[in-house]
Amino acid sequence: MMFQKIKIKLAGIVTRQLLGTILFSCIVLICVAVVYQPNTLELSPQSKVNLEFAVNPFYGDAFEAYPLLWGPLYPSVLWVLNRCGIPLERIHQLFFIGILCWTWLYLNRKKGSVLAGSVVILLSVSGFYYNNMYQYVSETFLILLMLFSFSTLIRYLRKRSLVGILWLAVWSLLICMTKYFGLIFLFPIIIFNICFFGKCRLKRRLIHMVVYSALVIMVSGIWFNFVYQRTGYITGMDRTGDRYLPYFTEPNEPWINITEVTTLDNNLRGIIKTIFIDFFSVHRYAEHGVVDSSLLTRYEYAVLGPLILIFAAILIVGVRAYRSSFRHFSIRLLWQKLTDSDDLLIFQYYFSYMLFFIVSCTRGNSDPVYTRFVYPTYILIILLIVMLYLNIKGRTVEVWNRLPFQGLYFMLIIIQAIKCLRFLYA
Repeated sequence: MMFQKIKIKLAGIVTRQLLGTILFSCIVLICVAVVYQPNTLELSPQSKVNLEFAVNPFYGDAFEAYPLLWGPLYPSVLWVLNRCGIPLERIHQLFFIGILCWTWLYLNRKKGSVLAGSVVILLSVSGFYYNNMYQYVSETFLILLMLFSFSTLIRYLRKRSLVGILWLAVWSLLICMTKYFGLIFLFPIIIFNICFFGKCRLKRRLIHMVVYSALVIMVSGIWFNFVYQRTGYITGMDRTGDRYLPYFTEPNEPWINITEVTTLDNNLRGIIKTIFIDFFSVHRYAEHGVVDSSLLTRYEYAVLGPLILIFAAILIVGVRAYRSSFRHFSIRLLWQKLTDSDDLLIFQYYFSYMLFFIVSCTRGNSDPVYTRFVYPTYILIILLIVMLYLNIKGRTVEVWNRLPFQGLYFMLIIIQAIKCLRFLYA
């Protein structure tokens, strides 16, 4: 009789959780379908090229006409999904739903359903996703691949299997074939963690490092050799020579040499402003003209004051929570944390992406910084803030220590919801 009561009680709990999950999923899916519906804004030149690839009835002809300065995986995925009957304007929504599912599974497994649901709701109404998803460019797909590689890396570091190495090589190559820059920032992260993360025999570390490196270098080398034979450049174009862009607001203004606007200080300033505009502006997103303008609007100045207070409060709370750690700080302890914590892998991804992005923008002839290039890191920024919140929460008992994070969350969700609605009904 007692076991039957326990069984009925457990069945009720499972049923409530299942119904809650289904209801939450329906709300998120409806939100994504409504908020991120297709619009008629003008497509960028690269979007038009990818769209021409996707609608071409013959894959061979599409591939032959595609410029090899970009990885061919993303337009190939568009082509396949379009052949399967999925409308092109809805494909990025599928990628985005995949990002939301990954976020839910990762945070729910580690931190609980309430926090996971809160972050998913924030992401599902974020205006920076709206403005980056309607263009047919690879960044949304790249984010999904990055997250899959992150999960695979965590799983590999726990089991240290050769199968895990093979999967890491697969994700690395897929990211490389989506965006050549992807391999530059991901390869060092995986090599570093194979060699230094956790406890493992040196022989196994060396064997796995050699296997991973050989697979990635050999396969990507075959592709880059093919590109070199076709174009005369390893990545399809001269990445260090002068390059001119139609960087103007009036039709008759001349093109400019972008090396004049992609200096280190301009890129750093552009990254900071891009993040601020995309996260905290209620009426703009960080397109080229917005990032290059020297002034903020009155709405952005109105947000800046409370935002400074919130971050000051977070700094004070963080210093109080980590006060004992500061007293016992050492390079050895920092290294131990860096090589023995899943959470710090998120920081590694963010740091490596931003470091090599800044280098490539400054030393190469990449386009000037704006929202499209930075927004693959936005999910990482949000996860880093979540991890900081949970660490401070675990170190302190006072409820008021959580208030700055809660204030930041509600500020973000209100601003992003307003921004999405403005663009949706503009």
